[in-house]
Amino acid sequence: MAAEGFQYLALYAFTKDQEEDLDLQPGDLLTVSKASLLSMENYQEGCVEHPERLGWLLGYNERTKQRGDFPGTYVEYVGPVKMALPSSQPRSQRPLPAAPRPESSQAVSVPDLSEQFTPPETAPPTLVSLIQAIEKRGLDWKTLYRPTDSSGSDSPVYSLSSESEMGQKDVDHLSECVLQYLRDLPSPVIPACIYPHLQTAVTLQQQVLQQSADGAVAGSHGREVSLVLESSTTVPLHHRLTLQYLLTHLAKVTQAQASNGLDTHTLGQIFGPLLIQTGPSTPWLSLDEEFPGLVVERLLIERTTEQDLTPPERR
Repeated sequence: MAAEGFQYLALYAFTKDQEEDLDLQPGDLLTVSKASLLSMENYQEGCVEHPERLGWLLGYNERTKQRGDFPGTYVEYVGPVKMALPSSQPRSQRPLPAAPRPESSQAVSVPDLSEQFTPPETAPPTLVSLIQAIEKRGLDWKTLYRPTDSSGSDSPVYSLSSESEMGQKDVDHLSECVLQYLRDLPSPVIPACIYPHLQTAVTLQQQVLQQSADGAVAGSHGREVSLVLESSTTVPLHHRLTLQYLLTHLAKVTQAQASNGLDTHTLGQIFGPLLIQTGPSTPWLSLDEEFPGLVVERLLIERTTEQDLTPPERR
């Protein structure tokens, strides 16, 4: 039986000092039941979106699979969620720690991908939860992965006038959470060791396309970029799984491009610099600034082309 709940995203690292507390890392996704919030002495209408006003919250950490208390000053509101019935009620309140200053050493990047999940899990729980929430709300929003600037507005996330507007605001925030999660990873999803091979594959793809009058790609050249990643022994398993999960989601996004305007090229421009990081960290490489976007665009094209060519199952 499902119950109503809310999800919060950890902004800072927090080390528990009592046994009933939760350890937090930036990017952790925490689920809190609505019943738990309603039973709090300091609960007031509209404070769900402002966890710092609630004090200590009792929730479930999707990364560590543990339940416990965490400070509302260390998290931000994500959105509503359906969850299993809670097993306990919040404990008595105690002094709440202040949120770390922006320059604090606690505001560090999220843990390495290898520390966030263990196969047979297919991707980090935080990323999975955010993407599932986006897909549940629909992929046809025009502001998907292009959140609008909401600065200057003090209105709560869910104080909008219509259900449609509420959905859009929710998707905007979830989209930014996905992008910020990828920015905060300590190492890019596609590691630098594979960039030279990807550059060769992209160059080959461009040459083949230039020679083709109608833009069709023939033979084994159709999946050159994907094959580089699939055949490499230097790309860590956790990175490979995370990339595949994200590409599967982005392929779904392109299917709604008539509504959201997100074709393979646009998604490449948005996600390329997040998945492939060049510059000072790769001084030994001479890469065009368009390289990250081209790689992601080609990966999406190859994925959608492969799906189109897959024969239907026999009945």
